[in-house]
Amino acid sequence: MSANTTGPAKNLLSNRQQEALPQLAAADSIAEGARRAQVNRATVYRWMQDDAFRAEFKRLRSEAAELADAEIQGIMLKAVAAIYDALDDNASPEKLRAAKIALDVAMKVRNGLDLERRLNRLDDALSTYKESKPW
Repeated sequence: MSANTTGPAKNLLSNRQQEALPQLAAADSIAEGARRAQVNRATVYRWMQDDAFRAEFKRLRSEAAELADAEIQGIMLKAVAAIYDALDDNASPEKLRAAKIALDVAMKVRNGLDLERRLNRLDDALSTYKESKPW
């Protein structure tokens, strides 16, 4: 991810927000991202209330998830190929164990990415619903 954002929200964000976004999007948690970006966590939570910031954050997270998914697919293909090769000859038990571990981990990560995508869709649907209510 680049140091500055490139999405449509770029012009609506401060320089500090643009600099912090890649760190926030790449982190496992808001707290970790805030620490990496050297921004107070409360500030990040306030930024998350801004539609433009939140949209850019989601865009960057989605982009990172797509890249991770492509890597996971590559690992899975390699693991399956190793298992397939082992069926034809006497592969070492270590190679088979490594392939099984890689496949297991890849599946768990892939399931996590899928869950994150589904939660993002639900979050978007909830936001749309709230915006349509006249309260």
